[in-house]
Amino acid sequence: SPVKRFSSIPSIAEKIKACGCKFCWYIVGPYYDDDEYHKIVADTKAFELDGQVILLGGKTNPYPYIANADLLVCTSLSESWSYTINEAKVLGIPPISTDFGAVYESIEDGVTGFISPIEDIHSPIIRMIQDKETFMQIKQNVNKDGYDNVSILKKVNSLL
Repeated sequence: SPVKRFSSIPSIAEKIKACGCKFCWYIVGPYYDDDEYHKIVADTKAFELDGQVILLGGKTNPYPYIANADLLVCTSLSESWSYTINEAKVLGIPPISTDFGAVYESIEDGVTGFISPIEDIHSPIIRMIQDKETFMQIKQNVNKDGYDNVSILKKVNSLL
């Protein structure tokens, strides 16, 4: 969906790659808009990001992908409530998000993740990749953010 702005990911990834960061960005979700899908595919090739930006498509259970990630990046233009960000936090994964209104209810900028305009979202991603101390501090803060991760994970696992 264009509101998710997944088609912006290759250009963001190009900036991250230009800084010498090693990463793999998995895009989880079905595609409903042919133009968005084709733009992602074309830009991934144009920016030579094959193997770094990977379209996984829709998954009935995205939790293993989130749980095994280092970061969750939300590029949405808007969300009424970001389940994905909050699910990542429950799983102990630091979130980075664009600056839509409701995100401030889920992320304390610089404490439990980062919030940035889409034009500069590469900056906190690069920071989290390169600055291990910042990464570990945000990760610790996410884990202390009022969740009882052990009991929540047990509940999530029982559903799976």
